[in-house]
Parts: sequence; structure tokens; C-alpha cells
Amino acid sequence: MQLPEHTLIATPQRSDDGRRMELTFSHDIRPIYWELLEETTLAEPAFAPDLSADFALLAALPMALRRGQDLHIAGEVCPILMGHAENLVRFRVQLNPDETPRIIALSADRVHWRGGYDPDRPYLISLSGGVDSTQALDENARHGSRVPPSPLHRHLAAALLVRGFDYPDQPSAGFDHVSRLVQEQATRFGMDTVLVATNWKKVLSSQKGSWATGHILGLCTVHHLMAGRFGGGIFAANHNYANEYRKMAWGENGVVNAMLSSGDFHIETRGSWLLRSQKLAELHRHDRLADVSVCWAGPRTGRNCGECSKCHRTMMMMTGQDIPVRPLFPRTLRAWDVAKAPAYNSVEYHALKEIAACWSTDKARLLRFVLGAKIALAPLEMASYRVYRALRG
Repeated sequence: MQLPEHTLIATPQRSDDGRRMELTFSHDIRPIYWELLEETTLAEPAFAPDLSADFALLAALPMALRRGQDLHIAGEVCPILMGHAENLVRFRVQLNPDETPRIIALSADRVHWRGGYDPDRPYLISLSGGVDSTQALDENARHGSRVPPSPLHRHLAAALLVRGFDYPDQPSAGFDHVSRLVQEQATRFGMDTVLVATNWKKVLSSQKGSWATGHILGLCTVHHLMAGRFGGGIFAANHNYANEYRKMAWGENGVVNAMLSSGDFHIETRGSWLLRSQKLAELHRHDRLADVSVCWAGPRTGRNCGECSKCHRTMMMMTGQDIPVRPLFPRTLRAWDVAKAPAYNSVEYHALKEIAACWSTDKARLLRFVLGAKIALAPLEMASYRVYRALRG
């Protein structure tokens, strides 16, 4: 196949022991790696030897979109995923033209469908120890406990945790703490643990790609790397159906997520029918909040710092529903925490409105008053921040 000179060619390569995959590029993009960590408990801890290049298409797509280059995968890609990817390109160009300047052409050495979906193959689920993934795991278990089981129930055989997304790709005490928490959750539900380290986020950043719009492709890349061992992957939704388009229409949502499955490996989302505040209430009702780690903007310890904006939003949701904040956080919520909660964009603004909507307790009236004032002033805060950004260029 004769390719135009400007085409970005991505070539996957598996290590001899099968524990490491690399993706190299024809242009000035550093190689991307994925490596199964020693703590992985699969009976055969290796990427399948006959793995297709579907993962390479998802991994390289945001780089090519950002650069405005056509993309060619040096390997075999499922035609269903290739078609989804072409639709995804058009979706991104329409909704986010500043980051995705033009429609790019996609191709592969071979576009071939290996076979149909096998419903008997188990799934794996992304777990981070956070509210969304913990609730998704619990929800699947409840679907299975129904008589007869819900059609939404999936046989989960492994929990997946990635080092290099919320935590650096190099070893850290914070990741070690979270990985132990995830391993405990997996053991409780009779699952293996799959731990993968990758520099994908670093490479995306080096190409000036957006983590907000690209993270779902990075996550599903790791899922597709396990396609030789599992029939599908599940991850938790960040927003509910009503809010996902209002908040993050071009990132992770029902339209994009449906474009990430191949013919024999299904990607599914859980928890889209619940707000984050409702997920917290569900976990509290089932005594599962002790497993939750929400902090990522504070100190990278793997524990909840109680000082960052994400911890404060979670503490507000819990306080407003009369859910005890301690011992999940080191201290209770203060009025100043509410007053300084960021509202620089529509995502943060809608998060504050969600908190106010779920506030059901008659206690903490001062905190509720401060929250109401914060929401009333938020449009001015957002406008001021836009002016500040414009003046900075």
C-alpha cells in the first residue's frame, strides 16, 4: 500500500515474554509502552500472542487527530472498530474543531474481522478505588444477585488498574496504596488483578493533546490490550445521562463510549443513571465507603487529603446528605472550603449545582448558605476567569 508521505504510521510490537507492548511511530512521537506489573495475578500474565492491533488504533488516534495527520496501523484491525473510529473522528471534528482541526483518513495493513462476540468469555472492570468505579462494581454484583440475573450483569474475572494516568507511570507510594486497595476489592469479589504501567498520558501531553478529551481512548486502549484474554471491559461513567453532554460532550459520554467496541471485544459503561451524589449515597447504604479513595489533586499518597477541590466536593456531597465525612477524610467540612471551591468553568459550576440539589439535611445551615452564595456568584467568577485567560493570551 502506497501511503502519502505525511501519514503517521503506528507499529505495535510485543516483547518476547509477552509482558510488554510498544507502539512506535514514523514521525517525531516518542514510543508508547504498556507493561504488565509483577503484582498482576492472572494465571498467564502476558498479552495474548495473537493480539490484533485494535489497541494501537485507539492509542494513536488522539495523537494523529491533534497533529492533523492521516493514520495507518501496521497490523490487523477489526472493521467494526475501524468504522467506529472513522465516526469518532467526525464527531470530534464537529464538537471540538480547535483541538481536532480536520477529518483524517484511517487505514491498516489488514482490516479483518476475526469472529463474533463470545458471550461466555469473562469481562474485566477498571477499578481506581474511587466513587464511580466502586459503585459500578457493586452495581454489577447486585445485577447478578437478582433472580433471574439482570441482562446487565457481566461475569467479572479481573480488576484493571493503570499506573500512568492519575498517578505517574513510575513507582510511587500513592499508587502502591491504591493498588492494595483495588487488590482487596478484587479479592472480595473473586477477581484477579491486572496492573498495567504506561507512558501513554505523557506522550499525549507531549503532543499537546487534552487529557479531558483523550482519557477515554487511553483507558480503552488498555482494555483492548486484554482482548485476547477477555470478552469485554467495563468502566464507570463520570456523569449521568442528563449531565454528560452538558459537562463533557466531547470527552467520555454515551456516544463516544459506543464507538470503542470491536467485533469480539465489547466496551460497556456503568453508573450513567446516577449522579455522583447518588453514588455516594448508594455506597453509604451498602457500607462500602471505607474502600473509596477520591483524592488525586492533593498529595499523591493514595489517601484522601481533605484539602484539594475534589476532596472538598465529595465532602460537600456527603455533608449535604448527612453522611459522616470521617474517617474517610481527616477532618470535617468548613465554610471556607465551600467558599473557595473553584467555579471557573461549566463543569465545576454544574458540580456545585448538583451538590445543592442533593442537600437534604437540616443540619449545617451555614454551609448550605455559603454554597448558595457561591453558586449565585459563580457566573461572575467564570466570566472573570475568561477575561483573565484572554489577557494572558
